[in-house]
Amino acid sequence: MENKIEKELPETGKILKIMCNKVGADYGKIDFKKVDWFYEYSWTEKEQYNFKKWLINYWKNNSKARLEMLSLPSLTDKEILEKAASWFILDFGWKINLKRTK
Repeated sequence: MENKIEKELPETGKILKIMCNKVGADYGKIDFKKVDWFYEYSWTEKEQYNFKKWLINYWKNNSKARLEMLSLPSLTDKEILEKAASWFILDFGWKINLKRTK
């Protein structure tokens, strides 16, 4: 099911789909218009860490994704990508739970 995010920001849509898959969330059922949509699920610190590693690698190897999120398609500096991934997770990541309940 395509939503507004995928239409306007296709690479971000792909990232959010992966993030949903990491916790068993149905991407098509998440209402991204809700202010607190990211509180509906949780992940462990290890799951978040693995997602962050994946995201950094995805941005490093995908100039379209870098342009969409970072406005710097040629930037592949690891330290900057790590900071950007931390900010993405802070803004959009699931809540941390020591033991995932949902």
